[in-house]
Amino acid sequence: MTLLWSLCASLFVFLFAAISLIREGRPADTALAWLCLATGFCWIVAALRFGSLIGNFFDLRPMIFSVITLGLCVMCVRTLVTHR
Repeated sequence: MTLLWSLCASLFVFLFAAISLIREGRPADTALAWLCLATGFCWIVAALRFGSLIGNFFDLRPMIFSVITLGLCVMCVRTLVTHR
């Protein structure tokens, strides 16, 4: 179970990082901000699901990933609000 989490997390984090880096270079692109926001919510769900699988939502791994991703989602929302 942990190895599956590691494989999926590695692939998903690299894709999420690529989308976030592209979004950083195009701050007025609202479609990309929506995509990054949806990806962030999916990542939060995946991290919390991992927390439920290991039986501890307050484990460092799901908590850190959820908090950092929530910050990225807030930046996406800020972009969507300011560039209407």
